[in-house]
Amino acid sequence: MLDALAVRIREYAERARRERGDVVMGCVRLETRAGWVGIVYDKPGGSSAQFEASHDPERGFVMLSPEGKLVVEPDPEQVYARFVAVIDSIPEQRRLAIEQKLAEWRSQGYTGPRLRAMVMAFNSTYDGTRGGEMAPEELRHAARLAAS
Repeated sequence: MLDALAVRIREYAERARRERGDVVMGCVRLETRAGWVGIVYDKPGGSSAQFEASHDPERGFVMLSPEGKLVVEPDPEQVYARFVAVIDSIPEQRRLAIEQKLAEWRSQGYTGPRLRAMVMAFNSTYDGTRGGEMAPEELRHAARLAAS
């Protein structure tokens, strides 16, 4: 059961990366271990996030609810749906991380041309393969915010 779920999650994550782009999707990737399946993805700046579910043959899957509480879910379809929802939320999570970084820089006193230069330098070594980078549309969003 866990292996079949992992295959479906991997296929969905890979399709999302192909359709939306590796960087926008944080280079989301699947990790599995005995009794456990999870995804890991990157946010701009190099931090990573993850979502996971462990499987207990007696009880079902243990994972976090959207509210952050541990829940036991016996239905693998519901577990799959939760992974899909997390994967689909990656671009929004990345956008929020960018906005938080800009707010942090502003709180440190960076404004105007200096703030815009910091945003533009963020991807100085961009090659489109690392999830910690900003995708072009994310960089445009950050530049607009820095200019406002």
